[in-house]
Amino acid sequence: MKRIVISSMLAAFLLGGVASAKEQTVLPNPGITPESPFYFLDRIGEALQEFFTFNPEGKARLQITFAAERVAEIEAAENCSRPLDYAYCV
Repeated sequence: MKRIVISSMLAAFLLGGVASAKEQTVLPNPGITPESPFYFLDRIGEALQEFFTFNPEGKARLQITFAAERVAEIEAAENCSRPLDYAYCV
């Protein structure tokens, strides 16, 4: 009896993990990518946004947003056949 309960709990846990792995998140537009000569302006803008956000919860949400944008930038760079010329990567 104990074996059945443990195995059913293990199966439920594993199947639940597989179901959640199929979910895909929607990433934001990467905007200016690191290949651009103006990327530093993007980073300065983010630093200013974070500096003028005084609420700790707001800062955390802002950092999550910036992290999602970094992931989108990485995916844009991966999908680009000409990594040094972003105009051809759209």
